[in-house]
Amino acid sequence: EEFAAQITDIDNDKGFQYKGNTPCIVDFYADWCRPCSAMHPILVELAKEYQGRLIVYKVNTDKCGKTAAAFNIYSIPTLLFFKRNSQPGIVNGTLSKKDLKKLIDKFLDEEDE
Repeated sequence: EEFAAQITDIDNDKGFQYKGNTPCIVDFYADWCRPCSAMHPILVELAKEYQGRLIVYKVNTDKCGKTAAAFNIYSIPTLLFFKRNSQPGIVNGTLSKKDLKKLIDKFLDEEDE
């Protein structure tokens, strides 16, 4: 419900439409997932670094299975990139801070165009 209120309604007939104004990353993770745990501090750092330009949300796949299934999340960590008027982008697996920062910069540059 919180996901639908802040990001997108997963049962929307028009498809996924991001509700926010600020681009975001949604981190699909599980508490038991070691790669997810490795990504957590990187995402916290980047959320601070990009504050005001990017929001980072976390979705626990064990607690929000319907949401994960709606986005065909079958492996974790998986990051979805949302911005207005576009379908979400997706990245699977663990990334270094440097590689994730490159993806975020490209994502935000596309937003500014």
